[in-house]
Amino acid sequence: METIRTAIVKARRIHTCDYCGCEIPKGERYKRSVNVFDGKPYTWKSHLRCAELCGKIWDYVDPDEGMTGDAFIEAVQDLIHPFYCPFHCDEYDRDTQDCERGFDCDVCVKRFAKFMENRELRLVKDPNCGLCWRMVEIESEVTV
Repeated sequence: METIRTAIVKARRIHTCDYCGCEIPKGERYKRSVNVFDGKPYTWKSHLRCAELCGKIWDYVDPDEGMTGDAFIEAVQDLIHPFYCPFHCDEYDRDTQDCERGFDCDVCVKRFAKFMENRELRLVKDPNCGLCWRMVEIESEVTV
């Protein structure tokens, strides 16, 4: 895949995010990329939050040919349950270890993207599990 052009634009009509599959409403700023794959051009549209979240989970997915919408959703589902839901979601049932709502793509991706704004995912060595993914809070830079 080759990216020809990328821009942040304001939606003049409703679009669908190619990562999460949810609506990009008219008037919202979104990322629009023109790409070429196997000689065929295509346009990729995404919420700004999904594009940023994609960058943060890229190493977890380790895609060979780019991040598909399916790979993005699968990764969010894999990561949200151990790192976000048990500690930050009021709809999470600790007894069943599941969400009362189920995975609501629009709600869950928004919440997880917000959660990840000041965190990063790291692959670390751990004596108990070998290589494990850990969520690490990013230190904010303090200016004096």
